[in-house]
Amino acid sequence: MKKALSLLAAVAVLAIGTTAMAASMLASKHDMTKYGTTLNSTGTNKEVCVFCHTPHNASRTRALWNRSNSTSTFALYTSGANEESSNWYMSGSKEGTITAGSASLMCLSCHDGATSIKGNVVNAKGTITLTNDTVTGNANLGSDLTNDHPINFNYANVQSAGNQTGKLVAATGTMVGTAKLIEGALECASCHDVHNTTNVPFLRETIQGSQLCLQCHIK
Repeated sequence: MKKALSLLAAVAVLAIGTTAMAASMLASKHDMTKYGTTLNSTGTNKEVCVFCHTPHNASRTRALWNRSNSTSTFALYTSGANEESSNWYMSGSKEGTITAGSASLMCLSCHDGATSIKGNVVNAKGTITLTNDTVTGNANLGSDLTNDHPINFNYANVQSAGNQTGKLVAATGTMVGTAKLIEGALECASCHDVHNTTNVPFLRETIQGSQLCLQCHIK
């Protein structure tokens, strides 16, 4: 009986957590249904998740991703003062460019400001209508990311490199404080949690007092 009650309690906690995550997406800037609808065979059905995720026929295994990569060519941040040569960007990429396997390309499939939001959905299960089909304003990062925080680099390599000793916090597993490493790399999702609206704009930690920065950077 006790085991049964414990199991029920665990299921309840999981259900509450899942519901809370779903609720945080509703009416947020990542809720595309504010700008239109998805239409399936049974009628109008506003699906929040379909613009990024699908349980079937996903384009890749990561997060059941429902979008194709952006076809833009991206230029990344470079700085002679901070660059660590071959250690800075992920192996297989040229210095200052993004690799094809970068998780940040998932974000840039909308935030490049050029890729169609609705047209780039792999498995739409019907017709999608949106007021605007590309990201505009500050959310439009474009393809020139040379003035943005570097992404798609191996954090451990840079953290242990000569001129970074004592400047970057060492990772604990996949985390650096509340920042998250994606397959060892610092990517967009290291600092941003696309499902959580607690810290605008979808930050993993508050920017107050530079707390987000201080997850990785040592004063």
